[in-house]
Amino acid sequence: MKIKHLLLAGLTAFVAGSALTGSAAQNKVLRKESDWASIEYPSDWSAGSVLEVKVTPKAAIGEGMSVICELHWMKKDGYGGYLSWTAPVPAKAGETIVFKHKPTSKAGMFKIDAMCYYAPTDSFSFDNAISRIHCEVIAHEAGTGGTAGKDPGVAAAKPLYPDPPQGITWKKSSIWFVGSNGPVANGDKVEATFGYYLDPSETWGDKPTSIMCMPLGPWIDNPDGQVNKNRMHVNYTSLNVQHKEVKPGEGRITYTWTLREAQRYNSLFFLCQFKRPDGKAWPWDWRGGHLEITRPNEKFNIVAAADGGMFFGDEIPAVNFVWGKNRTTEPRQVEITLRNISGKEVLTRTVLVDPKKNTHRIELDGIAERGTF
Repeated sequence: MKIKHLLLAGLTAFVAGSALTGSAAQNKVLRKESDWASIEYPSDWSAGSVLEVKVTPKAAIGEGMSVICELHWMKKDGYGGYLSWTAPVPAKAGETIVFKHKPTSKAGMFKIDAMCYYAPTDSFSFDNAISRIHCEVIAHEAGTGGTAGKDPGVAAAKPLYPDPPQGITWKKSSIWFVGSNGPVANGDKVEATFGYYLDPSETWGDKPTSIMCMPLGPWIDNPDGQVNKNRMHVNYTSLNVQHKEVKPGEGRITYTWTLREAQRYNSLFFLCQFKRPDGKAWPWDWRGGHLEITRPNEKFNIVAAADGGMFFGDEIPAVNFVWGKNRTTEPRQVEITLRNISGKEVLTRTVLVDPKKNTHRIELDGIAERGTF
């Protein structure tokens, strides 16, 4: 039996925190730092009060940009819905922008996602956002503790849509993947097409059923506890969640995005879910499909010459030196250093690479130690 050896692997990810409710609001001011802004926001919010978010742009944001802060509410088991919006404000490095919201309490509200992002002023939209930052705020009922939406002093909301008919099983309809347009790179249009069958008995009333599509980035199953602290999907912020209305019967729908942040390591598949006419999610979702994403390559890349950097025990590990679009015009000597997980140097190799040849395979024979799994 052959054993595969691990040569190179790695993922970079942001960490999304989690929240719990049920205690009194502490009203602490939290801060998030990014390359383009400093953001201050409250740790807690009580129903009926103002929620204030302060955004201070940094020089990296550049000129001709505007900033916005949107609020979305979350249930314990997932997304609740849109909550509040402010007009975009032109960004100036070092000048703090104060966004004030007075959101309405929602039944079942668990926490609030204060989403701040920036985009070009002359073409400002959610889809054109260059970077987004999510700030989680714990939601409380009016007074001291408990979740918002259960406050005895808040009148219960009247049903806005009739309940589903008796006997619905949510098992007669289906979703499947048709295809995507990869490979794609930074700046490219992304298209993903899905087929569906919506049984007429599983939709009702005068509003349509819709299908939500959520692109899911690389999955971190075994976090290292330092850089990656949670099991999660790495988010492609430009590939946002989208909803499209569908009619009963069989059909196809296509979702489109513009990719703005291809990474060194990429993978992507999709989560789709029917949404009822009353806005609630179906009890199941579909996950699958794929999109091939090309990693950025300006001058050159060095990548393992095997999927996942894994080689069979009788193979000589190797890397591919791949010239980028801004390559030099003359041959160059390249020194490649291989280190183990502890940072110890285990091999150094110097080779000559000619830009006339796009890819050079460089074998790394002589490695004294290897990791296996």
